[in-house]
Amino acid sequence: MSKAGYDAFISCNHAAERAVARALQRTTRRLGRPWYRLSGLRVFHDDTSLPASAGLWSSLEAALRASRTFVPLASPASAASPWLRREVAWWRENRSADRFVIVRPGKAIARDPVAGDFDRDTTTALPEDLRGWFVEEPHWVNLGEDGRHDFRGKAATVAAAIRGIPKDDLLSEDMRQQRRLISLLTGLLVLALVGAATAVWQGRIAASERDRAEQQARLATSRSLAAQAQYLRDRHPTWRACTPPPPTKRSPASPPFSPSRCTSRPCSPAMRTR
Repeated sequence: MSKAGYDAFISCNHAAERAVARALQRTTRRLGRPWYRLSGLRVFHDDTSLPASAGLWSSLEAALRASRTFVPLASPASAASPWLRREVAWWRENRSADRFVIVRPGKAIARDPVAGDFDRDTTTALPEDLRGWFVEEPHWVNLGEDGRHDFRGKAATVAAAIRGIPKDDLLSEDMRQQRRLISLLTGLLVLALVGAATAVWQGRIAASERDRAEQQARLATSRSLAAQAQYLRDRHPTWRACTPPPPTKRSPASPPFSPSRCTSRPCSPAMRTR
């Protein structure tokens, strides 16, 4: 199939089966798709895929021509729809019955084994255009009355028929792709956790280095101030004389040093010898 074509064309009565058709389109596109692709199958449904154009039938005919499989949702409402009957007539005229997959939401289809055709009395879900077309019993999928019970499994049957592969192979491939996606997400989560732990560790190291640098800066500042003070004491004897001596053991008769004994003027000789 070319990139511009479709794997399947879903036809239905919008008033009766729009929700079922959308769910079928969404599920068949996702089954078995690789994790890096948006969809595994290209499925046309006029409610979501039809472009805005002036000619409705010309757009539908172009989509039919580009599709490999025709998937009608069979119901009494669809059988009475002129659009579905026109699409069925086009497919019968231009395509093979082998690529015709009937999906029936209800139980309005019955096969007459004697006549080799659908039972005309009980089959009300198919249009008259399909009478006598199928040499053998066609492939159909019964969604049930409500279309909810095991919908994914029945949609997988439709998707497998569209792909032309066994249903078990499709489900196995879908499970394999899910496991690959889980493994990828797990790996990304582990990388994210390792990155976060590394960032915290580096932040703590940076904080420790910053504290050490600040401590060294304070130590350097104190040493610089001490060196300046020592320099001033060496150049100014008056300041050196007024500087308190280092603490030593003194006799009880010696009075303690008091800064008030020194003034801005040089100390007297008597005070210096004391």
